[in-house]
Amino acid sequence: MSSSTFEEESIPSYDPEEFYPIHLGDRIKSRYQVIGKLGYGANSTVWFCRDVQSGKYVVAKVYLRTPVGWTNREKATYEHLATLTTKHPGRHNIRQALDVFDIVRSNGDVHVCLVHPPLQSTLFAFQRLGSTPRALPEELAKIAMKSLLEALDFLHTEAHVTHCGTENRIDCPLEITNVSPTDLKLSNIMLRVEDEGIFADYEREETLAPSVRKVITEERTIYASRPFRRPRAHAYGVPVLCDFGEARIGAPNAYAEIQPEIYKSPEILMQFEWGHAADIWNAACVFTERS
Repeated sequence: MSSSTFEEESIPSYDPEEFYPIHLGDRIKSRYQVIGKLGYGANSTVWFCRDVQSGKYVVAKVYLRTPVGWTNREKATYEHLATLTTKHPGRHNIRQALDVFDIVRSNGDVHVCLVHPPLQSTLFAFQRLGSTPRALPEELAKIAMKSLLEALDFLHTEAHVTHCGTENRIDCPLEITNVSPTDLKLSNIMLRVEDEGIFADYEREETLAPSVRKVITEERTIYASRPFRRPRAHAYGVPVLCDFGEARIGAPNAYAEIQPEIYKSPEILMQFEWGHAADIWNAACVFTERS
């Protein structure tokens, strides 16, 4: 590999010491064996793993080291959601956290790790499967909107969580494009996996043709991201809401610039307190992007 920038090195704010060093074959928490790298963002890397206890495939999202005094909002949100007992259907439209824990390095640095079931693709990526971006199919857009609104109703009425928030650190592990100051967007709505053969195929491909890598030091290697293959025709699953990196527990919240200029809700335009209604405004804006 040449000295040119590679993968997360291309992020303007990239600092190698911020990223947790992972090698293919490593076991995270002595349990999740790393098979390949799915993607990266400005505040995390995302890895395809096998849970050696259950034998199931999972995805591990490993955050940059946690600054002293800083609260990881996604970890806090998932820990909060885990305390709730509910039969609200919208809960099933939120990406599940199978495990939430801290990785503590020998130098004392702490990295939050979230373990999730694997998902297929973001709606943003789905739009761009062909040679040119295309509109979301009308039926998929309707299903996604229903799923999103049910998820938000659960978050607002039972969990008292607002998904949208000021984006201080970009959180797009599988998509590093389409970044905006609002956290509720097509790249945070993902499709469930129906064609589970993609998992074994991924592991087979990584074995037969190992990912390109750039060795920095004995401790640190940067790997090329390898996405899942496309599923068989019409095998995309129901959409789920992901990425709670800027979620807020409780409302109202003090005025902040939480939305891009063209998508600002009335309360943000008037610099008022804001709450759950900002999510609903953003939900409408999200589906103006379907085309």
